[in-house]
Amino acid sequence: MPRTCLILCIGSGLQNRQLLEELLAGVTEARDQLAPSELTSRRPRLVLKIAPDLDDSHLTDIADVIKNSGIDGVIVSNTTIRRPSTLIDCTSLA
Repeated sequence: MPRTCLILCIGSGLQNRQLLEELLAGVTEARDQLAPSELTSRRPRLVLKIAPDLDDSHLTDIADVIKNSGIDGVIVSNTTIRRPSTLIDCTSLA
């Protein structure tokens, strides 16, 4: 059976407790107002993607927000809030 999932990728500006609480409250409310899909008989799952290199205080705040948010999952890889100088952008190579 196909599954529908909405992934929210948040940048460093939204990895702030109050803004994240407001964002997730609005998104979950909008999701909950959707009619279930004709294919799956479900509403889409909500997954939050966060940076893996956040400091402990940000991680604690985000974890607290997530526990109370009603979202369905979290992705904690494949994104960063820092770009190491050793990382080369292959599109800028001549």
